[in-house]
Amino acid sequence: MTFSPDGHTLAVSAGTSVELWNVDLPDPARAIRDICGAIDTTLTPLEQSRYLHDQPAETGCRAAER
Repeated sequence: MTFSPDGHTLAVSAGTSVELWNVDLPDPARAIRDICGAIDTTLTPLEQSRYLHDQPAETGCRAAER
């Protein structure tokens, strides 16, 4: 298993085959917005600290405006 020099591809060897995985992840703020939109709810303070511990509180999920 090894990452490409740019960090966007992971090569995994299994026996005689090699699989390439795209690991180009979205920026954290965009990922948070996408997740919040999918679950359509707010995060509790415990969830915020557990899942977004390295993100400022203002990037957390908020209730969807209706």
